[in-house]
Amino acid sequence: MVQAYHLGRYFVLPTLRKAYGRNTQSADLGPVSVIVVAKNEKPRLETLLPALFQQDYPQFEVIVVDNQSWDGSYELLHEWKAIHPNLQIVAVAEHIKAKPGKKLALTLAIKKAANDILIFTDADCVPRSAQWLRQVAASYSPGVEMVIGYSPYSAKPGILNPLVRYEAFFVAWQYISFALAGRPYMGVGRNLSYRKTAFMANKGFANNLNVSFGDDDLMVQEMAKPQNTAVVLHPDSHVWSIPKHRLADWLRQKKRHLSAGAHYRGKFRLALGTIWLARFAYYLTGVAFLLSGQLHVLGLVLMALPILAAWGLALALHRAHRMFSLWWAYPAFDLPYQVLIYPILGLFSLIKPQKDKW
Repeated sequence: MVQAYHLGRYFVLPTLRKAYGRNTQSADLGPVSVIVVAKNEKPRLETLLPALFQQDYPQFEVIVVDNQSWDGSYELLHEWKAIHPNLQIVAVAEHIKAKPGKKLALTLAIKKAANDILIFTDADCVPRSAQWLRQVAASYSPGVEMVIGYSPYSAKPGILNPLVRYEAFFVAWQYISFALAGRPYMGVGRNLSYRKTAFMANKGFANNLNVSFGDDDLMVQEMAKPQNTAVVLHPDSHVWSIPKHRLADWLRQKKRHLSAGAHYRGKFRLALGTIWLARFAYYLTGVAFLLSGQLHVLGLVLMALPILAAWGLALALHRAHRMFSLWWAYPAFDLPYQVLIYPILGLFSLIKPQKDKW
C-alpha cells in the first residue's frame, strides 16, 4: 500500500501531467546571465564555450569564474572575451584561502551578474540544443523564482555507464516529480536557474556555509516553494554532462550527494526514506518468496505490477521528453540499486563522511 501510494502521489500523476499536459511558457524573454565555475577545466571549456555562444537567445551574458586554475584556463577565457564581449571573467585570487567548494566562486559571479535571471551549468556540460536558454527563460512566469532542469549523463563505453545513467535518471525523476507535486526539494547545478533577487533575499549561501557541497540542492531546499518553482523538461532544455567512468570516482561523487542529503529538511528526509524503505521491502519480500518457492503465478504477477508500472512511466517520460534512452535499464538496475547499492552508499557516507574538497 505504501509503495502504491507513493508511486501514484509522486510519480504517476506528476509524470503523466508533465508528459501529456500543456506546457505554459512565457513569451517575455528578458536578458539572462549564464554562470559557470571552472577549476582546471580548459579542455572542457573549449567544448562548452562554443555551445554557449551559439545559443539562440536575444540578450545574454556568460560569466565564467576561474577558480584558481593553473592549466591555461584564464588565458583561454581572455581569448574568447576578445571575440565575445558578452563574456565576463571572474578570477578568484590565488591568495584567497576560502573554504573548498564552489560557493565563494558562485557568490562572486552572482554579484557580478547584470541580469536577474541566473542560469547555471558546469564546465563539463554541454546544452543539448541552441534553444536551451530560451526553454529555461520561457519557464519563468509571474511569481516564479526558480526553474529546475534536467541534466542526463551522456553515453560512454564501459560497463559502469548504464548504471550511472540509470541512477541519474531515477534521482532526477524523483526530484522532478516531487517538484511537480508541489514539494520541490532539490535540483542539480548542471541545469538550474533562479533569480538574483531571490538569492540575495535568502542571504546567499549564508545558511549552509559550514558545508562545501550543496550549492545546488541545499539552495533549492531553502528557496523553493510550491508556488515559486517551475520545472522545464523539453528536450531542448536538457544539458548533457560527462559521467564518471571509474567506479571509485562515481562512489566519491555519490557519497558527496548523500552527505548533502543529511542536511535536507526533516519532512523531505522522512518522505524520501519512506519511499526507499517501501521499495526495499517490496523487493526483499519478492526475493524471499521466490527463494522459498511459495510465490505462485498470481503472486508473481502482483509483485511485478509496481515495477512494470514504474517502467511504463519511465518510457512515457522518454517518449515525451527524450529523458532516458536505455529502455531496458530500469528493470535491470532498479532491484540491485534499491536493495544493494543505495544502502551500501548510505552506510559508506555515514561511516566515512565526505571531506571538503573541490
